[in-house]
Amino acid sequence: MKRPLRGMASVPHVVTCDELDQRLAARSKPTVERQLNIGGWEEVEVRRQVDTSSERRIAQLRGSLEKAHEGLSTDHRLATLQGFAAKEFGRCRRKRRYFEKRV
Repeated sequence: MKRPLRGMASVPHVVTCDELDQRLAARSKPTVERQLNIGGWEEVEVRRQVDTSSERRIAQLRGSLEKAHEGLSTDHRLATLQGFAAKEFGRCRRKRRYFEKRV
């Protein structure tokens, strides 16, 4: 049984494009401000940790979705070849039998 990663106990294991879009839309946009000390260093540190966690999850979502897409593409390509080798093998055996009988 897998243990949940530290700090990620509430993260769902199902990866969806909707979650990725939601997280990308919720990204904080940097703004230019005259006063950089809004709430002290603690607020800045907490905000940095939240942003880092969100960016890590976005990277994980992108990786999972890309891996699923590649697997689906590979499965689709291989599905078109399903039965091809067996069919070719049977055709080659029939040709060989035909030529063996004629000789």
